[in-house]
Amino acid sequence: MVKEDEEGTAVYDFEQTPKISTYLYAICAGDYAIVEDYDPMHYPQRVFIRKSLKENLDYELVFDTTKTTIDLYQKTVGQRYPFSKVDHVMCPDYKYGAMENVGCITYNDARICLSKNLSKPILTWLVVVIQ
Repeated sequence: MVKEDEEGTAVYDFEQTPKISTYLYAICAGDYAIVEDYDPMHYPQRVFIRKSLKENLDYELVFDTTKTTIDLYQKTVGQRYPFSKVDHVMCPDYKYGAMENVGCITYNDARICLSKNLSKPILTWLVVVIQ
């Protein structure tokens, strides 16, 4: 939930999550553009991306691939995805291709946003490797 304090600063209040290992969380900050996908049949998803790269990403491909992947895992493992959302954060100068964190996947934005060869098979492979 977002509130504004008396000085006009946005204050974010997060719900408590299940206990997790300390290496499975991420703190991402920046002046990101946000694209949201709220499909009532799936978990809410958001993409955080530098404003200068906003037009370079196929958001529907990211959202659809993630929905398909989560559905596959839930059927295969026999358990529901244990978190309330999935965020995708495109990070500049990120050393790795991507990193899965609880409810938040961080990506090297140069590999995802600047690739003219990003296709559903490539993104599906990346998502499967990460998740």
